[in-house]
Amino acid sequence: MVGRIPLADSFNPYRGERVKVRARGMDSIQFGRENIELDDVEQLVDPSQGDAIANMLLYALNQSYFDNRSTLRQLLEKIYCDVSAQGLDAISPHRGGRHPGDYALPRPQEVAAAINRLRTLRVRQAR
Repeated sequence: MVGRIPLADSFNPYRGERVKVRARGMDSIQFGRENIELDDVEQLVDPSQGDAIANMLLYALNQSYFDNRSTLRQLLEKIYCDVSAQGLDAISPHRGGRHPGDYALPRPQEVAAAINRLRTLRVRQAR
């Protein structure tokens, strides 16, 4: 089985000069200028899962997990390894300080679904 490698330049969280990443309930995520539609991802049952997915994508980008070498499966493993070790606070952009909201852990499949629905996504096949 050959994996797909998401290319880092596919992910731009900026809208103008500001990072704009947030969930809009369970139906979509705003990621920079793009909207990621999640209304057909049936396993999402709580809006806080959408919040977690949005911040997992930003976290992975900030941690350089989108490195043009890691397959989608490998980068999901990195994210979930960090969450397992540090809790969901690891993905918070306000880590260590006060932050609003709470997260509910989505399955890796839902995070993969969000990545695959990003219109700007470009991938290459792993060798």
